[in-house]
Amino acid sequence: MKISSKVKKAARALIFFLILILMLGGMSDVLRVKSPGRAANGFYDMKSGQCDVVMLGPSMIQQGCFPLELWKDHGITAYNLGSGNQSPIASYHFAKEAIEKQHPKLIIVECGQFRMRKTALKTSYIHYLTDNMPFFSQNRLSLIADYSKEAKIKTEDTIGLFVPLTLYHSNWKKLTKKYFTEDVKNKTCGARISTKIDSQVDVFGEVEVNPSFELPDRSSRYLEKLMDLCDETGTELLLIMMPIPGATKYVSFGSFKRRYNTMEAIKRIASERGYNAVNLLASYDELGIDPQHDTKDGQHLNYWGGVKFTSWLGSYLKENYALEDHRDDPGYKTYQDAYEIYQDYIDDKLGDTEADAEAEAEEDEI
Repeated sequence: MKISSKVKKAARALIFFLILILMLGGMSDVLRVKSPGRAANGFYDMKSGQCDVVMLGPSMIQQGCFPLELWKDHGITAYNLGSGNQSPIASYHFAKEAIEKQHPKLIIVECGQFRMRKTALKTSYIHYLTDNMPFFSQNRLSLIADYSKEAKIKTEDTIGLFVPLTLYHSNWKKLTKKYFTEDVKNKTCGARISTKIDSQVDVFGEVEVNPSFELPDRSSRYLEKLMDLCDETGTELLLIMMPIPGATKYVSFGSFKRRYNTMEAIKRIASERGYNAVNLLASYDELGIDPQHDTKDGQHLNYWGGVKFTSWLGSYLKENYALEDHRDDPGYKTYQDAYEIYQDYIDDKLGDTEADAEAEAEEDEI
């Protein structure tokens, strides 16, 4: 039976199209922006199944919770997948990605962004979240699709989201050895660490809880989806609100109260579903955090504040979850190696805070 010329042409066209897609995917991965502040840097370098805990949420957890401190003190294997302004939509899709890639026992989500009625939905922000995910990741495509729908992005503007090469095509000029090999996130298991100190923090007062406060619809919807995902996959879920000691240009007392009541509402919902939720927004005394020394800007914890918070978290995890201590397990030597790299990185940061401040300014660029 002879194959018709039309079928041959169609087959050649399909093969050409598939090769083109593979090339675009590979080139997009090579040319994407390598800024250490962007989401998911370093996560895909890990061996599957090595990570028992994955942290999600906005910059408060990204900059205030240090996985390799958990390793040092408790032998807990963790990765911080937090990112600036990470919304409930993004946290949900990153949770799916983390469960598929690493099968963690526990997902920790910082809930600061659950208070938002609107969220950062510009295409540049979606690039920030998704460009470091594998080109063919179903969760990357779903995240882009969900965000595009929420933001009502025009069809023609979604091309650069699905194929980042259209945005980063000129990055070939930057292709040095450093571009391929240097990544701060690989030194910290995802955390961003600052040695800046803001000593002029105005500490907030007490907050009166509003028992009738309700989450915004989008937040409520994605919180339920997140808990459903953990139910379906047998993954533990811990919901937290990170401490914010004082007022900043981003956080007024009104915003502070909204965050507090958001977390109290989440606690009520989580309790009904059998999940732990902890409101640490105003718990700096309990955590031993000094508002005049342990934040970089009143809102985000610096290195010293992050170490204190992570110490509390480690103790809480050991008391409430069945997490193994892997420090004597040769199968987890990569974490000990990572800790030694992390310790050298911290020593360098503590030894040259001026250079550290300049590096942070570069990392903050989206």
